[in-house]
Amino acid sequence: MAGNNPFNPSFGGKPQFFFGRKRELDIVSEALENPNSPYRALFFTGNRGCGKTALLERLSVMASEAGWLCVDVHSANASESIVRKLVGASSKTTERVAEPAVGFVGASVKVGSLRTSATTTYDALDLSEALLQTSGSLKQHAGVFITVDEVQKIPEADMENLCAAVQMSMRKGMPVALMLAGLPESKEVVSAYKGCTFMRRVSDVRLDSLLVSETYDAFRQLMGLASNVETCEAAIDELARYSQGYPYLMQLIGFHTLEEAPSAVLHQVCEIDQHAVRFAEAAAYEQFCANVLDPVIADLSDEQRVYLRAMAKSIDGDGRSRTGDVANVMGKEQRQLSAVRDRLIRKRVIVADGRGYVRYNLPRMRQYFTDPVEFPAYEDDDVWKHE
Repeated sequence: MAGNNPFNPSFGGKPQFFFGRKRELDIVSEALENPNSPYRALFFTGNRGCGKTALLERLSVMASEAGWLCVDVHSANASESIVRKLVGASSKTTERVAEPAVGFVGASVKVGSLRTSATTTYDALDLSEALLQTSGSLKQHAGVFITVDEVQKIPEADMENLCAAVQMSMRKGMPVALMLAGLPESKEVVSAYKGCTFMRRVSDVRLDSLLVSETYDAFRQLMGLASNVETCEAAIDELARYSQGYPYLMQLIGFHTLEEAPSAVLHQVCEIDQHAVRFAEAAAYEQFCANVLDPVIADLSDEQRVYLRAMAKSIDGDGRSRTGDVANVMGKEQRQLSAVRDRLIRKRVIVADGRGYVRYNLPRMRQYFTDPVEFPAYEDDDVWKHE
């Protein structure tokens, strides 16, 4: 396309423009101002591509603008990284002056001072001390704002050290905020660590698709930023419906729609309609499968995959699947599948949608399980050869 494409579908990267998540931003904004807020420690969880990393980056920028000292770390060596960012180095030398010393040189008197120095080398075990010292001596900052991404990858000992330091700082009344992000069930895993029971009281903010209004507003805003492009409302509707408000798929479909549209000639305006969006859907779907759906499905058991495929075969006009119909497709009784269904819900691959109904929680999953070309072969395929 002519000009810059405002969509950035690089997976796990920082988008050029942030959109949506007003509720989450408001919660943290209030917490930054209110020292008694219960939301100075939050756990953001969601499937791949739901915008966890982008949200943490936006929160960090917001906290910095509010005067907080921001410490952004990834999962590798998290607590040691925080220590070094707080103290500004891996070690600190302290110089101390003793009482004046008196000496005689010939007939004159020399008065001097005795100086001693001590070097402190910081490591991960000093996180509590470093955090307390920093938050207690802040002069130009409102507090210490820590974000940690990919929490599920942090070693248990490192996570326990981080939780203990933050909990102690909060107990002492220090201005500290901790924002964590991880995959579904990562909060339950971390909370089970011996030194992280504190995390059980931390709110789990579950990230899925954006609100419908946020989705339409985002597409109108971003498509409006593209140069020499005019987008009709039917195209906005197609973009929103195809992406279902899922942040990564929104970036993909928007990017490919603009990239694959005919380039504007000289100063003519390129018109984007719903047909242009549909033309870009194949490219967006291929990348969404590779980066989101394939990894999610690969983490499931064979029986869970069979359940998801059975849902695709029994879906109704509202996008729901009746659990009884799913059981019939699989040739089993509902009670035999309750554990499978509950596990998929905990993983947030599906959600309960009314009594006796379930719904996919990720977009394009029905297509994924009904398209024989896109759906990879798994060990459970024999179950379906005799249907």
